[in-house]
Amino acid sequence: MIQVVKDVLFPPTCILCRGKLKQSHSIICLTCELNLPLSFRQHGVQPIERALWGRVRLEWASALYAFSKGSSTQELLHFLKYNSQPETVHAFGQKMGKAIASRTELKKPDVIVPVPLHRKKRKQRGYNQAEELADGVAAVLKCKHRPFLLSREDHAASLTQLGRTDRWQRISRAYQLKEEVEGIDHALLIDDVLTTGATIEVCANLLHEAGVSRVSVATLAFADKLL
Repeated sequence: MIQVVKDVLFPPTCILCRGKLKQSHSIICLTCELNLPLSFRQHGVQPIERALWGRVRLEWASALYAFSKGSSTQELLHFLKYNSQPETVHAFGQKMGKAIASRTELKKPDVIVPVPLHRKKRKQRGYNQAEELADGVAAVLKCKHRPFLLSREDHAASLTQLGRTDRWQRISRAYQLKEEVEGIDHALLIDDVLTTGATIEVCANLLHEAGVSRVSVATLAFADKLL
């Protein structure tokens, strides 16, 4: 009842077009969602796979949306990251899972592993968006979710202004393996967006070095500037 009254007095609006939403639990209208630029391809090589060729050994990679500066995808990701929307992020994770499941040629992973967030950032934001995405993917693919397999120990400010070499050196020291990988043959790494690819490289290499034979990657969005 309280929610109904709130919706009447303060009708929810789409975060992209500011139009009125029909469902109060949504953050984006159907029109804007359908107009988000897709990176996902039903068949053939994915754009995110081309970007990672020669950089890290992967079984496969998938990204749902295309990301560019000033795009609607960037606005969506920013909102999800800083406005504590776990249920909404989980729903987008389910969309990722359904896209992956539709590519029947892909080998199903044993576990889903989110890229970790440092505990200070997690406390500031209230959650790790990659973990919520991973939970949604795991629900669709019916795989185990291992949210604490990896950890981030280095609490650094944004690294986007650093050069490739400096960024790699900083990130390579930031992540650690925190749990045993025994019994894991194929792990699926999950993150919200792939921009430089450095974080995915480090996390995938950690898993390989620990004995995980196959690693795949799925992100909600992919920065097409890498191509």
